[in-house]
Amino acid sequence: MARLKLLSSRLYEEKSLVLHRNINHFYYLQKIEEFEFLMVRLKEGERQWLDLKTILEFEYRIVFGQWKKDVRYLRTYLQNRSGGVSIL
Repeated sequence: MARLKLLSSRLYEEKSLVLHRNINHFYYLQKIEEFEFLMVRLKEGERQWLDLKTILEFEYRIVFGQWKKDVRYLRTYLQNRSGGVSIL
């Protein structure tokens, strides 16, 4: 990105018609703007991904804790009902 900006600055400073006929300064200005926009979107996406990851981890811990509790209860229930034979 820095190199694109440097080239764009240099093209802005140079007033040679020959140079500007052969190199499209506006192309680089447009690409710099597009890349900056995409980088902002990427950072927003990263923040959203981290938020979603945090929520997912939190929910998973809750579900896993409940699952362990329920499996222990089920194991005890089945052992008591069948006289000690566990299917888990």
